[in-house]
Amino acid sequence: MDEALRILKQEEAFHAGKGDREALDVLQRSYGNQALILRAWGRLEEALALHKREEAICLELGNKNGLAYCYWQWGLLARQQGDKQTERQKLGQALAIFGELKMPRERDGVQAELDKIDSSPSS
Repeated sequence: MDEALRILKQEEAFHAGKGDREALDVLQRSYGNQALILRAWGRLEEALALHKREEAICLELGNKNGLAYCYWQWGLLARQQGDKQTERQKLGQALAIFGELKMPRERDGVQAELDKIDSSPSS
C-alpha cells in the first residue's frame, strides 16, 4: 500500500493544476484511491479531506458514477469515525445515485451497508 500511495501522489502532482476534464477525472479517482488507503491505515481525517476534494470534482464534472462511489466510501469512513448521521446520509446518497444509474450490484452493496446500520443495537 505504501507503493500504491506513492504512485497515486505522483499522479496527483502530475495532474494538479491542469484543470482540463481528463486531468480532473484522474485527480478525482486518485483522491478516492488515496482515501481508501488512508482509511485502511486509520488516518481518517486525511481520508475525509480527500473525499471532500473528490466530491467537489465529481460535482464539477457531473460525474454521478464517481460521486456515488465517493459517497459509499465516505459513508464507511463515517462509520469508522462513529458518525452515524453522516454514515446514513452518505450511504443514502450513494444508494439513490446507484439506483438512478441502474447499477444493481453497487446499489445492493450500499443497501447491505445501510441494513447494518438499521440492525445495529445503537442505531
